[in-house]
Amino acid sequence: MDISENDSEVSPPSYCVVEAHDGTLYSPALNVTWPNRPLNGRYSKKYKEEQNRKSKVIRAKNRQSEKKRKVKDFDEELEMDSDAMTEIQERMKFAKKNDDKFKDWMTFNELEKEMKKEKVVPERKSSENGEKSASEDSETESFSELTSSNPDSSRETDITLPQIPKSDPNLTSHFVGIQKPEKVIKHLRPTHFVLYYKKNDIYTIADIPLELPLMLAYMSNKGKVYHCPLLKERRSDGKKIWQVQFNSEGLDDTQPCFLSLSALVSFHESFYCMNKNGEVELMPTMD
Repeated sequence: MDISENDSEVSPPSYCVVEAHDGTLYSPALNVTWPNRPLNGRYSKKYKEEQNRKSKVIRAKNRQSEKKRKVKDFDEELEMDSDAMTEIQERMKFAKKNDDKFKDWMTFNELEKEMKKEKVVPERKSSENGEKSASEDSETESFSELTSSNPDSSRETDITLPQIPKSDPNLTSHFVGIQKPEKVIKHLRPTHFVLYYKKNDIYTIADIPLELPLMLAYMSNKGKVYHCPLLKERRSDGKKIWQVQFNSEGLDDTQPCFLSLSALVSFHESFYCMNKNGEVELMPTMD
């Protein structure tokens, strides 16, 4: 080691080495072999190899733990446990198996009976004087009662509605009957959707619609509610297809179409959209 006149300035050692046939480094000038490791102990080659092996095992375990943590956080964010996933799979199997059994159209009266059976439409209770209560806010008021109250009405009281299978549990759990859009929110929770027939305000007989639009209401992670019509069209081969109309008129080529409402519901409750901010949604939000 060279020391200059100033003792505070120390130059590093300089020497060259060559690699021997066994991989050791040898300095001919200094006649030194490096590394001259002991057979055992902290500085032995065996100890170093053991430490490298342990490090690889620890890194692999850390990666596996991190992966499990991310999966757990993702499941908690979706509020989806194994029982719920099993329920969805069973619903999809049932819907696929019974898809061809329910092709009849339900009249308004039939739909109202089914709704009462499922307790979606509670029966009117009589007041103390024997008269029926007529609440202006009642969501159970039927269009058949409105039309029959006017003897001059020429409209039919049996309104034909879009196709709803009578005994499909996959739809029963999502269908909430005839509702006003502002009342549907009580049936929703974040990342959940329901189907309903849109009920508008009726002031005169002329306001009674011949058809009720079938709608899908969805609540996002942030609690915002979207109301989207369900579009039904007939293909060139004669088959009917359904599609959720998010933000366009007519069929949207970027969105999937379905041959039945059961398939539509099963798809949208089983597949998810990941937003840029990392939030998971059942539907592509229109923000």
